[in-house]
Amino acid sequence: MFLGHDPRLERRVALKCLIASGATRDEDQARILREARAAARLNHPNIAAVYDVLQQDDRTFIVMEYVEGENLASKMMRERMPIAQVRRIGRQLASALASAHAQGVIHRDLKPANIHITADGTVKVLDFGVAKLEPAGGGEHTISSTNPGTPIYMSPEQLFGQPLDARSDIYSAGVILYQLATGQRPYAELNPVALALAIQSRSPAPPHVLSPDVPRDLSDVIMKMLARDAVDRFQSIAEVEALLASTTMTGGAGVSHLAPAPRVRPWTRVWIGVTAAFVLLAAGLVGRPLFRSAPPAAAARPTPLDSIAVVPLENLSGDPGQEYIADGMTESIITELGRVRSLRVISRQSVMQFKHTRATVPQIASQLGVQAVMTGSVARDGERLRVTVAVMEPSPERQIWAETYERKVGDVLTLSSEVAQTAVKSVRVMMTPAEEAQFAQARPMKPEAQQAYLLGRFYWNKRTKADNDRAMQEFRRAIEIDPTAARAYAGLADSYIVAIDNGWSSPTEAYRQAKAHATKAIEIDENLSEAHATLGAVYVSTLLWSQAEQEFKRAIALNSAYSTAHQWYSLELRVLGHFAEAVAEARRALDVDPLSPTQNLFYGTQLYYAGDYDAAVTQLRKALALTPDIAGGHEMLGATYLEQTPRQCEGALKEYETAARQDATPSADRAYALAMCGDAAGARRLLDALNERARREYVRPWKIGLVYLGLGERQRALDWIERAYREREGIAVVLAADPRLKPIGDDPRLKSILNAAGLQYRSARVN
Repeated sequence: MFLGHDPRLERRVALKCLIASGATRDEDQARILREARAAARLNHPNIAAVYDVLQQDDRTFIVMEYVEGENLASKMMRERMPIAQVRRIGRQLASALASAHAQGVIHRDLKPANIHITADGTVKVLDFGVAKLEPAGGGEHTISSTNPGTPIYMSPEQLFGQPLDARSDIYSAGVILYQLATGQRPYAELNPVALALAIQSRSPAPPHVLSPDVPRDLSDVIMKMLARDAVDRFQSIAEVEALLASTTMTGGAGVSHLAPAPRVRPWTRVWIGVTAAFVLLAAGLVGRPLFRSAPPAAAARPTPLDSIAVVPLENLSGDPGQEYIADGMTESIITELGRVRSLRVISRQSVMQFKHTRATVPQIASQLGVQAVMTGSVARDGERLRVTVAVMEPSPERQIWAETYERKVGDVLTLSSEVAQTAVKSVRVMMTPAEEAQFAQARPMKPEAQQAYLLGRFYWNKRTKADNDRAMQEFRRAIEIDPTAARAYAGLADSYIVAIDNGWSSPTEAYRQAKAHATKAIEIDENLSEAHATLGAVYVSTLLWSQAEQEFKRAIALNSAYSTAHQWYSLELRVLGHFAEAVAEARRALDVDPLSPTQNLFYGTQLYYAGDYDAAVTQLRKALALTPDIAGGHEMLGATYLEQTPRQCEGALKEYETAARQDATPSADRAYALAMCGDAAGARRLLDALNERARREYVRPWKIGLVYLGLGERQRALDWIERAYREREGIAVVLAADPRLKPIGDDPRLKSILNAAGLQYRSARVN
């Protein structure tokens, strides 16, 4: 806004020039002309008049009525208004909207900042820049893929991207009156998705309940304006105006008679158009702030934000079966954002803690340690998707970017890349040319294959045997539909790794399959971080250390937010005896996945192997506080107690007992602990149970060897370790740095096993 002067009529005018970041000049002009056409149709004392549109060089200006006074937002912050004034403002606002609606104009961005109050109390509604022009004679209309407006004042139908009519403005006006009457918003939520869910789940407290000075009749009018469903609201803002003007609503205060503001006659607009261009230059007013009540601060370059979390997108389709699309979109956006090395992006497992959460943006940001939070929703209607996303800053809480997209269902992956790129720009992070190139190289996938892939990832993330089997089926189906679906090959490789980790598949065959599918994925798309990490894990299991390191580093370079790549690389560093580097890499995994039980437990485990037992105890307790029912976590804490000086047998055995209550399977680790704490008989009872179990199912031989080591029978322990090596060469990875093996670390038989794997025993044990 600039202040201008009309020399013919000797009065001040407001000059509005739209400068839209990232928009083309044609788009700027289209918006300005839309605003001018909408507002020029309106002639009402409570609506700021538009006089003309003019060009000056490459800029377009709207010449409009200059309104002195302050906006309602500033006035509300400064003082609580008496009820009589609330009614007067409400009546004038309703009158202005009634006139606009009669002309087929919906405001769509009604908020206190767009309402000015003059010194004599006259209301002036400004900024019809996002106004919706309804077709002449009524009829249906659709809105664009963008969703203009300010979320806390949007009607439910506008929040959900549904078609709008004049009843949407009635809701927005109701929010404003609610604030004026009570000093509070109807809903405290600022996040668009959380706000939408709040509106769906509950009604606001009536104004007369919050503020006893609000009369019941006024409270009832406001509550009807705020009805969730448009059909339950007043069907015309004229009804609201009539009620506010009636004698029952005046409370004896009366309603002030407002003199209409002077209007410019049509013939004078020509003279303004002729002279205004000279006014801009000669009067020296370009750049001068229009309203002096709040002078702008000196311009400063915004500070880039360095971290972001993507809260799981809400499935607003009304069908739980579409959850996989919302989850897949969330995961894909996280993956795409992870390409930007200068931006710390929280991994999937941590953000999934906030699925269907009622936590606020500041709470989420605080728990995850980020400077920005992305929220959003996905709604499927047949083969169309409507995706709404917003990026919020937590302190002070404010929206810094929002957009709505309408696409085909088969466009989820390419849309994820587009959303991520725009989000990166919104938080003012610079991308390198290489990172921009990666975004530009997003590989399409056939729509049917994409649906199968997203379903595969949905089931893969559940981590049960049945779900992992279903994931494999979906990934194979995606490959059958589209043999170039690189992500599906990567997903299939990941499924084999999960099967190995959980003992659901023969390691030899599963590693062969994982390697084949990861390699195929990379052949198709070299930029898939997951495939490189999986291939690195295969190389570790087959003792190809340099190849593994190369793949892990490539995976991390492609997606620094992929915590599993950091985790697996940390594991390799530990096996090779690089304990400090291993802990640092585990810390990086935790930094991008701070609420993950897996990464919290893994970080504690790496501290244990590095010999920092006190720090390990602290971290493992933290991990167990997140998920107390992980038996392996209690066993790891027990093992750490045993390595402390002096040995903490009481604490160790207590942890093993807790683990036994959660998992009744005979535990070799517990048997070892009993032996080390002097209960040889108890250790042998568990050993017998392990041997009995081994007759029915697979029991890792080296674990039985660990029990014998605890009992002091070193040669028998080595017999079982050698057997383990013969059955699975990758066992060397487990043995290379375990502090419990220090008593046999120099034994030639153990050295021989490790040497064959290109390793040597390295323990960081300090006692």
